[in-house]
Amino acid sequence: MHPNALSCPLGQVVRPVFTGTFESMRGRGYVKELEPGRFLVRISITDPLTGKRGQPSKTIRGTRKDAELALARLQIDHLGGTAVSTDTTLDVLIDQFLSAPTRSGSPREPGSRYRELCRYQRHVQPGMGDRVADGINSHELTRLYDALITRGLKATSVRLIHALIRSAFTWGEKRGMVSSNPAKLAECPTARTEPPHAPSMETVQAHLEILQEDPETALAVRLA
Repeated sequence: MHPNALSCPLGQVVRPVFTGTFESMRGRGYVKELEPGRFLVRISITDPLTGKRGQPSKTIRGTRKDAELALARLQIDHLGGTAVSTDTTLDVLIDQFLSAPTRSGSPREPGSRYRELCRYQRHVQPGMGDRVADGINSHELTRLYDALITRGLKATSVRLIHALIRSAFTWGEKRGMVSSNPAKLAECPTARTEPPHAPSMETVQAHLEILQEDPETALAVRLA
């Protein structure tokens, strides 16, 4: 897997793509395919203090999706923060959220990121990954959860997926990447009645990490 990729290669499109503006340095960025499998990513920035302009760039080998993610990281590297863009796809939002430090400032535990990413890639990415995150509404998320339950996915797994999406949107909203959080109004399934059994350590760890990331969800769990 390419180091800049969310998962397996996705399709390529030969055209420049503007990804939005920056909050602090008012820059723009684009992706340009130089040849099959080789892309140029470049941003234009202006320092508001000095007025100095620059165009940091990077050459990426891989898919167009790899290049888009590399562009997002280039923006972060040169802004010292997160790029603001209402055109951010759900793939990019999830990738940046899982790559960001936790609320305590410490790096996310690799095993946790891997588990969250696998759930996302398997159950959400195929139908929504390329969608602009700001264009996804609560009804679509509710229907997604319904479909996952219908296909036999356990309610506990669907709730973990919902918690990831909700936390990612909360994180992105605070950084100007999305204007609202549709997961707050989405209906997440409750657990089916089953004989009591102790959860696995993996499930407990995943829940704890999610609750640490999203205080609103943590409060809802405490009040339930």
